[in-house]
Amino acid sequence: MLDGLDAIDWSRSSHAYGDASDVSVGIRGLLDADEDHRRSALEALYSSICHQGSVYPATILARPFLIDILARSENPDRESVASLVASIMAAESHTEAFYRQPRINPFTRQPIEPPPDLAEQISEERRIIAEIHGLGARAVPLLVPFLVDGYPEMRQDIARAISRYPDQRKLVAPALHTALARESVPEVRHEIGLALVRLGDGP
Repeated sequence: MLDGLDAIDWSRSSHAYGDASDVSVGIRGLLDADEDHRRSALEALYSSICHQGSVYPATILARPFLIDILARSENPDRESVASLVASIMAAESHTEAFYRQPRINPFTRQPIEPPPDLAEQISEERRIIAEIHGLGARAVPLLVPFLVDGYPEMRQDIARAISRYPDQRKLVAPALHTALARESVPEVRHEIGLALVRLGDGP
């Protein structure tokens, strides 16, 4: 399942904290026999390759392996891995969102000047997100069952993630309608409704 994991030179890639050499260890840790080790590996991956919703070059490299792990029906932590995969698929350009409106430093009350390479940062984030999106189609059927399972934030991320694949509308739209009918959390209902609108099948 993890064929090719060690063939990647992870040190040449990067995540939220720089050198991504530790990513392969985290991915392998998701399959550890010890529950605590699996939990630690998941937390480390969230922190590094999907840090506060941001994604990185190492996220692109990790994505196929995470989907392979998600596809293992015998994996005791499929829900946790599904949540991570969905969070990655739902990622957006946080740099672009942050500077969309003028920013004020809460301490000095002075405007926060955008970095001189803002355009390049946004372009790179968009490239990473587009590549991740292209790799994510295989995960959609694996994520759909979790729309009516798991915790609310996870259901939100899954709805947001799978709605980005209009070519799979025949699978995704009915699942979203079913989830909407069963959902009781207002924030999640709102996200599912938005997902249906994105697919052109609004409630």
